[in-house]
Amino acid sequence: MMEGFAAFLRWATLIAFALLGLISFRLWLRRRDKPAFWTSLAFSDLALALVLSRLPEEGSPLWEFLDTFVIAIIVLFPYFLYRVAASFAPGASIADWVAGGATGVVFLWAVFAPGFPADNEPEPFTYRLFLLSLLFQWALCSVLVAIRFWRGGSGQPAVTRKRMRLLSIAASILTVALIIALSVSGDDAAADIAAFSCALLSAGMFYLAFAPPTFLRALWRRESEENMRRAVIDLMGSVTDEAVVEGLLPHAATVVGAQGVAMLGPDGRVIGSYGADTIEWADVPNLDDAAFTRECLTKLDFAFGSLVVKTAPYTSFFGRDEVELLGALGVLTNFALERVRATEMRRELAEAQIRKQQALQINDNVVQGLAVAKYAFDLGDNDKAKEAIEGTLVAARKIMSDLLDEVSTEEVFGPAALTRDDAATGFVKKNR
Repeated sequence: MMEGFAAFLRWATLIAFALLGLISFRLWLRRRDKPAFWTSLAFSDLALALVLSRLPEEGSPLWEFLDTFVIAIIVLFPYFLYRVAASFAPGASIADWVAGGATGVVFLWAVFAPGFPADNEPEPFTYRLFLLSLLFQWALCSVLVAIRFWRGGSGQPAVTRKRMRLLSIAASILTVALIIALSVSGDDAAADIAAFSCALLSAGMFYLAFAPPTFLRALWRRESEENMRRAVIDLMGSVTDEAVVEGLLPHAATVVGAQGVAMLGPDGRVIGSYGADTIEWADVPNLDDAAFTRECLTKLDFAFGSLVVKTAPYTSFFGRDEVELLGALGVLTNFALERVRATEMRRELAEAQIRKQQALQINDNVVQGLAVAKYAFDLGDNDKAKEAIEGTLVAARKIMSDLLDEVSTEEVFGPAALTRDDAATGFVKKNR
């Protein structure tokens, strides 16, 4: 019964990694970047090795060559997986040389070894030494992958962080599967069940890391969506353009885990920025696509202008969900700016209506009073004219007092605050 279950797990593992190879190849076709290329190469390599290993043995020279070929491409898998992690960091490092050197030695050993013993043959010391070398090379690359992805996920938004750490755990579990498989000689159903169970679990984690289903993405996005809700509250409570910008930028940086973010107007002028003080944001509109990729910059265009964020190298590959949330936040920002402008327009219209009422009041109380006085003088009724002038002066003083009372709530008048640009002319008739 254990042998049957072990056989089932063996075929399940083969199918799982074959599907991962197809998924990774589709990912490369869609993205066409370095991480997707190395991902496709790694899992296509492992899927091919597993498929070839299930071919029936014939004991011919062709089978011996095929056996050597399978071991050689198995040696390459952990290095290809390491290249996935290394592709996010520009430039070579000591770890690159160590992983490449160890892989090169074991690969050449596998290719030029005189032959590997069959299942019923004794294992020579050189073969056991090769297995130890293979285990060391695999474990070395896997540990480097696990460390890079685990550390790289620190400080990232939830979706990016969880996907990267799933990769870290999956690489470690796959190494455990190899250790179990190589530590047992001969047929051992229990060891096969343990090894293939770990391999199958690792394949599932790799799948969730590279192509998480929609419901899982939604579950992971809750943290970022909470940041979005706080951003919406701040944006909807802003009453000026400056408040909108100050409320947007910190939240935008939090949503995508950005090192810095800037808001640009339609003309490319920097309206505001947050974080990443070393970036010359004013030069961003002049950068080409290659520079954007090299500097890990992402630009999103909106009606108000654009948002430019400087992210971690992993964001473009693992953080598509957060970038989509940032796009929604930009749309809400545009609504907030339109609401601020609408509020300002309503205030300007209200002020214009008040000025119109004040002009009508001046016309009713001052201009008409002066007109009555003029007609009274023309008719020789000086008393009536004097009465009209005095009434007009009283009305004018009251109007000016009311106007100054309205303004004084916002402005404090000091000495010479009401100095005229030109001297008052009174009622002196100017010579033409």
